[in-house]
Amino acid sequence: EQSLAAGDLVVARRAAHTLKSSSACLGLVEVSALAKSIEELCRTGELAGTAPLVPRIRSEITAGTDALIQALEAPPEQSKGAA
Repeated sequence: EQSLAAGDLVVARRAAHTLKSSSACLGLVEVSALAKSIEELCRTGELAGTAPLVPRIRSEITAGTDALIQALEAPPEQSKGAA
């Protein structure tokens, strides 16, 4: 976000690329898709197009983080037929 505000598209593109991959590994598909969009916009120099995507990424990261925390805190499921 800071690199976008500073107009540093090279650093912003790298950060978006990293976020795209990392979020995909965690199953945060929407975050990954939004990061891919920012990466492509940075590659083509369309800085203005990134502005509406940043709050959406923040929101999706929050939702994804909440879901991951809930999954980690949930009691383990007992396997069927276990004694």
